[in-house]
Amino acid sequence: METPDFSHIDPDLVYEPREDSFLLLDALERDLELIKNLRPTIACEIGPGSGIILAALSKVLGTSCFCLGIDVSAYACETTKVTFTRNRYGNSFDVLNMDLLSGLRLQSKAKFDVLVFNPPYVCCEESEEIDPNNGLLDKTWNGGAKGTNTLDRLILDLDKLMAPSGLFYVVAISKNDIVRLSERISKRGFSAPTVVKERKIIGEHLHVLRFQRLEN
Repeated sequence: METPDFSHIDPDLVYEPREDSFLLLDALERDLELIKNLRPTIACEIGPGSGIILAALSKVLGTSCFCLGIDVSAYACETTKVTFTRNRYGNSFDVLNMDLLSGLRLQSKAKFDVLVFNPPYVCCEESEEIDPNNGLLDKTWNGGAKGTNTLDRLILDLDKLMAPSGLFYVVAISKNDIVRLSERISKRGFSAPTVVKERKIIGEHLHVLRFQRLEN
């Protein structure tokens, strides 16, 4: 999968692609045949930030798969749109400015075949407050005490979001207690996790986990 041009992004406003972003891109490339075999019609990325993951996925899946980005930051939404247009990745996409999936009707028959999330995963004490002047950007990495505050909220609705056999990709670090995290997701009707890619960097051990929605 080709890494889209992201030279236009403002790192003071939007999360700049880093090791975790590129590891996620590598993981999706490794799983590309599996993803294509699903013949997905709807793919979604929560928190696209710069938009490089969603844009790269859109390019390889083509216009038969509608790609949706959802981000709480209006800056990230606009940046994602620019990433698509600058790289000429077609029109089969949209970006919505909202918190997680709060604005979607979870009982809708339209389910995601592919869902991708690189959540805030850094473990932070309560005393490490988010800077009110830089709040949305800080939220891209500050995951609370266990590093899973935002992901924990998504897990509660995960089973309602995914189509049968749908694939959920999520980035996590060892400090997030991956065993506990995996058990919680599996209890929502998903397979045990597959570690698609992992990489050790300074201070962190990154993992890209894949979960598959079990057939009803």
